Amino acid sequence: MELGAIQSGLQAILKAHVPPLRIRMHDSSVMEFCGAKAAQEGEGSVGGYYFASIIPKSKEVRLYFFPMHTHGHEFQRISASLRNCFHGKSCFRFKKWDAKLEKDIRAMVGKGVKLYQKANLI
Repeated sequence: MELGAIQSGLQAILKAHVPPLRIRMHDSSVMEFCGAKAAQEGEGSVGGYYFASIIPKSKEVRLYFFPMHTHGHEFQRISASLRNCFHGKSCFRFKKWDAKLEKDIRAMVGKGVKLYQKANLI
């Protein structure tokens, strides 16, 4: 599967959660999702708590999924297919796509949305 299709698949998964998420930024280099509630950042307010970004690169598509960083203990049992794509604290790198991986990503994003709603972040 080509990278454009992976990017579209990730976008569709995250767009399914708008609202309570909203798209904060969308151009050819990034699609960023955040909560719809105003959030504090330093002394000011930003337009929603950060949730995830999709960033296409030349050889992969990256998903930066912030619930992995903020609620890592809740995601200790992610599937092997997701674990193979995981790098760092919140980054997934996708070079291929299949139905199992899509299902696992849908479940992970859904869980992240529920956790953030429960924590009153989005």
